[in-house]
Amino acid sequence: MDTNIAGRLILIALLTLVNAFFASAEMAIVSVNKNKMQLEWEQKGNRKAKRLVEMLESPSGFLATIQVGITLAGFFSSAFAATGISVKLAPAMNRLNIPYSSQLSIIIVTVLLSYFMLVFGELVPKRLALHRTEEIALFSSRYVEMLSKIAKPFVFILTKSTNLVSGIFGAGEGEEDENISEDEIRLLLKKGLLQGNIKYMEKKMIDNVFQFNDTTAGEAMTSKVDVFMVDVEMEIKDIMKMMPPETYSRIPVYENHRDNIIGILLLKDVLINIMDEETDDPKIRDIIHKPFIVEDTLPVNRLFMRMQRTGNHMAVIANHEGTITGIITIEDLIEEIMGEIEDEFD
Repeated sequence: MDTNIAGRLILIALLTLVNAFFASAEMAIVSVNKNKMQLEWEQKGNRKAKRLVEMLESPSGFLATIQVGITLAGFFSSAFAATGISVKLAPAMNRLNIPYSSQLSIIIVTVLLSYFMLVFGELVPKRLALHRTEEIALFSSRYVEMLSKIAKPFVFILTKSTNLVSGIFGAGEGEEDENISEDEIRLLLKKGLLQGNIKYMEKKMIDNVFQFNDTTAGEAMTSKVDVFMVDVEMEIKDIMKMMPPETYSRIPVYENHRDNIIGILLLKDVLINIMDEETDDPKIRDIIHKPFIVEDTLPVNRLFMRMQRTGNHMAVIANHEGTITGIITIEDLIEEIMGEIEDEFD
């Protein structure tokens, strides 16, 4: 092989390694967990982590340095390939009577170089950076910082130019969108579950929290057909006989028909009156509490806050026409997040 071509191939390989370093450094640094690096610095005194945090506080500088390195590596690779390899390939093609040999040689060399640079200088390094993010970020940060100092004047011009142009489009320095969407959090939870960093029940609870905001009282309630209710005219002793095995602490009380709930009977009030020897068969109407009625369209997160604020443990659900459709308890709302809570009677 021609010594000149061999030398240029070695230079192209070295420039590809330079490109690979910058590509992996960029991917690793922007992907690293900033909060984790902050803890590494504060709790363990890791200076590399401190350097990373400082770089992430002002990303424009190191991103410009990396981009300069990638651009120069690609530029010089193309230059060496065009001037040293394509000019050697063209005569060989010409001897084979291939038309447009000069133009074709440049195209062939450019395509091969692009493939080589793309695979070994971009895709493979970035894939490795995603699998070994912290290790590569901590290792490369020192060299990126050194290069940033060397190229500071040029990077300064690039950074200011970038800020000026991006500012026109409303994306100036310090205006990065740091909002994290619900979908991004769900994706991180799924990834954490697959990696074993998050337990299934933890993921399930957080998923339920998100779902909690989208659920209405009508969707979470117990339908009135499944609710144990009592007539206001009933005797307490009869209610105690009718009480199902799964004893309730609160019982809706209706008058005339089940759609007319007029109060909530607390079991503790019933027991107090039974134990009070001076009280003779109290009327249910005298000891019931005013019902807390809400519309079935009310989101359960707002309902939960209302019930906390008012001290109500049971809410009666009604539709827009005022017809009673069911009830919901604090326990029901907690189960929306924690999952089914079974007691000794369930």
